[in-house]
Amino acid sequence: MTYLKSFFLQMGEILLLFLLLSILYYFDIINEKTYAIGKFISLFLSVCYHAFMLGKKAKNMGYLIGAKYGLFLIICFLIPSIFLSTFSLKTLFYYGLILSTSILSSMFGIGFSKKNSP
Repeated sequence: MTYLKSFFLQMGEILLLFLLLSILYYFDIINEKTYAIGKFISLFLSVCYHAFMLGKKAKNMGYLIGAKYGLFLIICFLIPSIFLSTFSLKTLFYYGLILSTSILSSMFGIGFSKKNSP
């Protein structure tokens, strides 16, 4: 249940950030390169934040929490990618970054949890 709640909050954040970036791009406030970089950064900041919060709530093994959450995200992103046949080596690298970001963020999160404080 915690993963689903975090997932839907993250998808809402990503949609709002992508909408904001799209509006700025539409009115020529930002260029195409800034738009692409902004989408990339907003996704990874969102993954970092939500994996960090999941790790903070965990009792132990933050890397496992991050791996579960990262794999959940990858599966949710992989299903449309397979049906749209847009799967490539670049996409595989992208999914690897999502997984590693999720694992590292949850490991940092468990380090900041109140349960581990002296």
